[in-house]
Amino acid sequence: MLRFSEQNGYTGREMSPGRLHARRVLRCLWNIGRLLILLPLVILEPVVAFLLGGLALLGLLTTAFFALTASPHFPTGTMLTLSISFALALVLYEGAIRILSS
Repeated sequence: MLRFSEQNGYTGREMSPGRLHARRVLRCLWNIGRLLILLPLVILEPVVAFLLGGLALLGLLTTAFFALTASPHFPTGTMLTLSISFALALVLYEGAIRILSS
């Protein structure tokens, strides 16, 4: 007995027209949503990169300065963690742009 798709001239490897249309509609909706998310990320990328990179560098330099001067009450671990977090946030931001732009 033939399956419904085989009766209409379609084999198991081909997609039915309805399924193909639904797939195209979903792809179009995904591309629209992706671009709506990507647009502000790309526009704000220079500002975000400058701020996060600057804060990471400033935090590392401040931590190095106070560590070299042996300041007794300076939270070295907290500042170092915060600086690395700013750098990781920048990496994640650029990774999100790269994923959404492909």
